[in-house]
Amino acid sequence: MSKLQDSLRSKTLEFLNQSGLDLIEFKVTLYQNKKTVECLIDYPQGGVTVTECSKLNKRIVAFLDETNLFGTNFVVEVNSPGLDRTLKNYKDFLRNKGKEICLWLNESIDGKDYVEGLLIDITESELVVNSDNQSLKIGIDLVKTGKLKINWKK
Repeated sequence: MSKLQDSLRSKTLEFLNQSGLDLIEFKVTLYQNKKTVECLIDYPQGGVTVTECSKLNKRIVAFLDETNLFGTNFVVEVNSPGLDRTLKNYKDFLRNKGKEICLWLNESIDGKDYVEGLLIDITESELVVNSDNQSLKIGIDLVKTGKLKINWKK
C-alpha cells in the first residue's frame, strides 16, 4: 500500500474507533485516473446501519477534500458486509452469534463436511453450533467457508 493509502486507512481507522466500528475491508483502486476508496464496516456485534455508513463516507470525503490527498477525481464507497458475505475469521463469526449459519468444512466432523445450525458460542479458535439438537464444537481452522443462513419467507 502506498503512503497515501496508508494515511487514508489510518484516518479511516481513527474515525471508526471514535464510533466503535470495525474496519472489515479497505481497498483503494485506480481505474481511468479515478481512485475508488472501498470500505466495509460493522460493529463488533454486527448491525451497522446505512446512516452510519453515510456518516463515515462524508468524513472520508471531507478529509480527502481538505488534504487533497487523491486530488479531485475520487469516489468513496462505504458499505456494510452484507448478508451474503463469507464468514472468515473470529470477528466475522462473532458478528453472527445467535444466528443460523452454514459451514462447509475442510474435514468431516461426525461424518459431516457440511453443518447448518445456530451459532451459540464462539472463542478465538472454536465455534459451538447447535445442529440437529446437538452442540458441535468446530475449530475455526476447520471451516472452509462459512455463510449466514438466509431464511427467505414468502
